[in-house]
Amino acid sequence: MKICLVGNSHLAALKLGLKESKLASKKVLFWGAPGDWFKQVRYRNGKLVAPPDGVQIFRKISGGQYDDLPISEFDVIVLHGIYVQHNSVRQAMKMTSKSRFMSAGLMDAALRDIVLRTMAFDLAKNIRGENNVQVFISVTPLPTDKGLNKEQVAPDMIAKVEAAANKLAKELSINLLPQPAESLTDDQLASKEIYANDRHHMLGTYGTLVLNELNARLVDAQ
Repeated sequence: MKICLVGNSHLAALKLGLKESKLASKKVLFWGAPGDWFKQVRYRNGKLVAPPDGVQIFRKISGGQYDDLPISEFDVIVLHGIYVQHNSVRQAMKMTSKSRFMSAGLMDAALRDIVLRTMAFDLAKNIRGENNVQVFISVTPLPTDKGLNKEQVAPDMIAKVEAAANKLAKELSINLLPQPAESLTDDQLASKEIYANDRHHMLGTYGTLVLNELNARLVDAQ
């Protein structure tokens, strides 16, 4: 089984955590680049295509193997660090503040659209639609002491967005990897212990948790 972990600077946590994970013995390749370069990635003709000005970075991350990523050479594609769930939650909160009397049906449709328009789901939909490959989206953790907090988010909105994402993933035959339960607080936000000093990126210990969850999903699917 050949696995490719695709993403932005958040791939660092997976790289750091791979050796201690249950995927350490598997054939795993990384492909990606930091923020603005990865935001320019597009899916075309069976490949994830890197932006011209960032090709060298993508090549370096893949160990010199790939400029653009040919999907057909892999059994599993994991999109990590690019589905920022709290951005979808913020959009949902903004939408409901303007439309407080929205019916349940319209709410479901609106949440589906919010999730579908994310880069992660757009790429995953295109990859899965044209290739016989397992596609996983690894959810970026919710913030702890900045960004979202209990005062900014209606108690049930995180759950509603998660439900919409899970429903859409099932519809598109995509696998959603939620934030590992071991890294959640009682409030369902991220434990501070998983963050690096910059309070934005995660430590290798978090990467190990994600990769172990991925391994469990792959084993169950066999």
